[in-house]
Amino acid sequence: MGRVKEMWLENYLAEAGEALARDERTAPPTKVATSTDVVPAEREWAARHPAEWGEWVRLLPPMPLTFDFGSGESYDFLQFLSEVGPRPSPDYAIGRQDEANPYARGNLVWRKTPSPKTTPRRVDSPYLTADEAAAYCRRARRTLLNHHSLGNVRSVPGTRPPLFLREELDKWVAKRRKRRGK
Repeated sequence: MGRVKEMWLENYLAEAGEALARDERTAPPTKVATSTDVVPAEREWAARHPAEWGEWVRLLPPMPLTFDFGSGESYDFLQFLSEVGPRPSPDYAIGRQDEANPYARGNLVWRKTPSPKTTPRRVDSPYLTADEAAAYCRRARRTLLNHHSLGNVRSVPGTRPPLFLREELDKWVAKRRKRRGK
């Protein structure tokens, strides 16, 4: 019984090897990139275009995987770079031309990103939450809450989470500036 299995396995492997060799000879050439081909190219792209490469890497997860069987074409960094061009300045990031469509080929464009320090959200209420108060004072939220727990900055009594009055925040910031000599 053992010899029969061995003969069958030898015969099967010989036939499979012949079929594989025949398929390799008749198969059309494909553009399959191996990891040894891709890594040096990616390193070169990252070195020559660091800002654009960073945006490309950031976009890979939200980009949908599309399969176009038969074309053999994939969307790579060079096609991305030819589509969007070089980054105009560090204030720009990749966005979508049409916000209703996903991040995909043909829907990518450089957009200016608003700076949070230069464009604060306008709040008309005299009562500010901890996040709004921290942005208003240009301090970290944790810094504001630490000074609140020390009693340096007051909040409206009886509010949970604490609400801060603008005039109290102005007094606190002015007192800190005086102490620092600014």
